[in-house]
Amino acid sequence: MTPISANTRSEAWLEALRYLKDKGDGVGYNIILSIENPTSYNQDERDIEEKLDRLLSRYNLSLNTIAQTIFPASEYRSYGVRGVYSIYPEKIYPKIKKDWGTYAYRLVRKSKNGTFFNPLEFLVDKMKNELEKRGPKRACYEISLSDPSFECNLYQSDEDYKRRMGGPCLSHLSFKINHQEAKINLTAIYRSHYYIERALGNLRGLGYLMGFVAEQVGLEVGELVVHSSYAQIDWYRKGKWKKSETSSFLKEIL
Repeated sequence: MTPISANTRSEAWLEALRYLKDKGDGVGYNIILSIENPTSYNQDERDIEEKLDRLLSRYNLSLNTIAQTIFPASEYRSYGVRGVYSIYPEKIYPKIKKDWGTYAYRLVRKSKNGTFFNPLEFLVDKMKNELEKRGPKRACYEISLSDPSFECNLYQSDEDYKRRMGGPCLSHLSFKINHQEAKINLTAIYRSHYYIERALGNLRGLGYLMGFVAEQVGLEVGELVVHSSYAQIDWYRKGKWKKSETSSFLKEIL
């Protein structure tokens, strides 16, 4: 297990990259990032993300596109809650589903006994109910791990069990209310993580998601913990960058 604590998402990402690079093969197991301010976006954050975007843009990728596979921030900014709960799954997702991940869609559309419901909306409503019932002055409240109402399981057995490769890398999201600090914490579990193409964009998207949930329930954004059971520097990506490009990029930012 390799725990890494940092103030911002880019600081955590850089520290994890250093660790993976120092291992030689760029592979690590049980990399755990603890990020104190996952929605921070200062000049240092911008500089690091711009450098990565320059690499990704050569191959029609971007941090923003990757982030919005986790949470549709553009629709939220433009249309509010309706953009997340209705416009994205009904109008945007059908156009992009062949090219991009389904995480954001799975958060707002899930089938139960042949009927679709919205897991993210259900989670937000349950949190609101807890705050109304318990009251904001309560010092501490533990949420049972067996209570599914604050959990979002993105792995769907009926759809994903046959896949040996290409399945969802993000497996589980667990939200917790920190009553003492009036904050929302999030733990995300990844079965696998590409640290060049995906990881920093994923961290941005998780920050978007935390910001949405915190705003909806009337709390602040708290700690983000990301547990990658398998992580690697994607030195070479078929049809994308070569190892020499990755090496040059790592020299630039590390």
